[in-house]
Amino acid sequence: MKIKKTALLSAALITALSLSACSSNKTNNQAPSAITPTADAAQTAGNAEEEGLIPEPGAKLIIWEGKDEKPFIDAIAQEFTAKYKIPVEFQEVPATDQRKKLKTDGPAGLGADVLVMPHNTLGDAVASGILLPNDIFAEDTKANYPKELVDAVSLDGVIYGYPRNVETYLLYYNKELVKEEDLASWDSIIKFAKGYNDVGNNKFGFMWQVGDFYYNYSWIAGNGGYVFGQTARILRISG
Repeated sequence: MKIKKTALLSAALITALSLSACSSNKTNNQAPSAITPTADAAQTAGNAEEEGLIPEPGAKLIIWEGKDEKPFIDAIAQEFTAKYKIPVEFQEVPATDQRKKLKTDGPAGLGADVLVMPHNTLGDAVASGILLPNDIFAEDTKANYPKELVDAVSLDGVIYGYPRNVETYLLYYNKELVKEEDLASWDSIIKFAKGYNDVGNNKFGFMWQVGDFYYNYSWIAGNGGYVFGQTARILRISG
C-alpha cells in the first residue's frame, strides 16, 4: 500500500503500537527480518475482514524499531502473520530517529507501517502529515486503556496511536550508606544529603539530571503544578 502517512506506534511516558496499514514497497538497504505467509489470499482477506481490514494482494507490514526490541517484535510478528497471513519485515531504526526519517521516507513510499514514537512528539508528527488516525480500533483502545494513556496518544480529540508502555522514575540508594529512616520523606532525604554532600570529593546524597525537563516535570506535576495552564492550546503554524 503506497501511503504517505503511517500508523503510529507512540511513547516517552507512553508508547503506542499500530498495525493498521500494510505496505508492498521495496525495502531500503537495511537487513530485514521477514516472516513469510503460508496461506492464500482468500484466507488472508477472511481474517482481516473480521476486523475491518482488507489488505491488497502482496501486502506486507514494515516495522521500524531499535535492535533491542527485535525479539519482542519477532514474537508478535509471528502471531500477526499467523492470523492475517501477511509477512512482517523488521527494519532497525532507533525510536529517536523514526520521526525525522518518516518525514522523508513516508512521501517517497518507503516509510514504515508501524513505528515507535515518544508521545510528546505527536503534535509535530500530526502537523507534518505523517500519521494516520487510530480510527478502526479507537473505541477498543478507549475501552482497554486508562484515559491518561489514551490522551497521551491523542490530539484535538483524535487518537493516533496505541499505548505500549509507561515509564517512571526509580530512586536507587546504597544500603551501606543510607538508612531506611533517611528515605521516609523528601525532607529526610534532603537532610541526609546536606550532611553527606562533599563537592570536593564528588560525593552527593541525591542527584538527578536537573538539565532534563523529563525528570524535572515529576516535581511539578507531583505537587499539582502544570506548565502551560489548564486551558492552553497548541498553536500549529503551517507554511
